[in-house]
Amino acid sequence: MVRSANNHPINIRIGQRLHDRRILLGLSQTMLGKRMGISFQQVQKYERGMNALTAVRRVEAAEALGVPVTYFFEGLVGERAAPAVAARPTLTGREARLVRELQKLPHNVRAAFERLVSSAQEDMGGAASPDREETGT
Repeated sequence: MVRSANNHPINIRIGQRLHDRRILLGLSQTMLGKRMGISFQQVQKYERGMNALTAVRRVEAAEALGVPVTYFFEGLVGERAAPAVAARPTLTGREARLVRELQKLPHNVRAAFERLVSSAQEDMGGAASPDREETGT
């Protein structure tokens, strides 16, 4: 049986990246749709992985979101990425607002927040595992 492009794990992952970046920038689906010249309903379909972003639409989305086209493919490794796609949560509006506010803070304050969160995770028995060191941006 041939797998449909609709709801393919890679399209779902690309849609999640589109959603996460849109939320991080504080854009509504309507606002992103206007930037791309499409309806908010089409943005919904892309974000859910129901429709695949064509090469042209990926370029338009990247320009609208201020990211390189490769942004949509970060973390994908062919079919091996499929199991990780379903388990990956997307950002909520609240989480995105928190990230935007943290980005406005000076580096030393952001670093202090990261230490605080890591310490709280450790106190709760969770494994604190920062993905990367802060570079000061």
